Formats: sequence, C-alpha cells, structure tokens
Amino acid sequence: MITAVDGSDGLEKLYTNSCDLVLTDINMSNMDGYEFIRRVRADGKYSSLPIIIVFTESEGKDKMKGFEAGANLYLVKPSAPEMMVENIRMILAAS
Repeated sequence: MITAVDGSDGLEKLYTNSCDLVLTDINMSNMDGYEFIRRVRADGKYSSLPIIIVFTESEGKDKMKGFEAGANLYLVKPSAPEMMVENIRMILAAS
C-alpha cells in the first residue's frame, strides 16, 4: 500500500510506483479528489486503472461529479472495513 498526503503527492506517487487501484478522498489540500481523478484519467496509461472515491455523507450528493471525473465506484465514510475490502475485491475482479 502506498499513501499520499494530498492530490499532488498522490499523482507523484502514482507516476513513480505500480498501482492496481486508487482509493481517494474528495477533500484534500493542493488538489481535490475530482481534479486528482481528472488528471489520472488524462494520462492514457491510467485510463483503466480502477478508482474508488470516498465521500462523507454530506458530500454524497456530489457522487455524480465523481463519476463524471472518472471514478469507478464510490464509498460513503465512515464505512465498515469489511465493506471497503469487499468493494475493493469486487472492483479488482472486474478490472
């Protein structure tokens, strides 16, 4: 597992490491999750990389914005760890 402190750091780490999936929050400093996803998708190398976006319940209304940016799946936090693991398994099996 590779972690990043914000969207800019996430892009840098994605570009310098091999990743099977990205799990990103919406609220990040320097670059929000929507912009992070758009930049990932703009690089053809990552066009099919599974991306799960995490929202708080109050941000859930913005899930369409996440899908439009290129997310494959969204989770509402807090989420039970078992649910998160199952969603990750599901999306990896489909990719």
